[in-house]
Amino acid sequence: MQTPETLARPGRTAPKAPVTTGEVTAMKNQNTYAMFSSDPAEFNKQALKGKLGITLIQLIRANGWSQATTSERLKVAQPRISDLMRGKLDRFSIDALMELMFRAGYTFDYEFDFPEGDKAQPRLEMKLKKAML
Repeated sequence: MQTPETLARPGRTAPKAPVTTGEVTAMKNQNTYAMFSSDPAEFNKQALKGKLGITLIQLIRANGWSQATTSERLKVAQPRISDLMRGKLDRFSIDALMELMFRAGYTFDYEFDFPEGDKAQPRLEMKLKKAML
């Protein structure tokens, strides 16, 4: 039977062994914020950037746009589209990603619900919709 060590090519490290059930359970029990950021606000900002970036990439791929076509349609330089397609979201602000969504013909619909009662939690919902122009 082959082990990860025997599968490694010379000069390269061995592939990691598959995650065992015990490790998966341990990961599920960890605080998500602590795993990625000590600040819940920063974590949520990064999660929003990720969702916006993934949505834009899926939109570009679904339409079959090249980077040149995308940069023309969204009115940004082609290297910016290259950064987006390679997942370099640290080079984009949330505002910039939202502006690209607007230029692609989408809008955001916001709903804020502030229920009555001491224990009630306010809820903000944001939905992406195709703009009716």
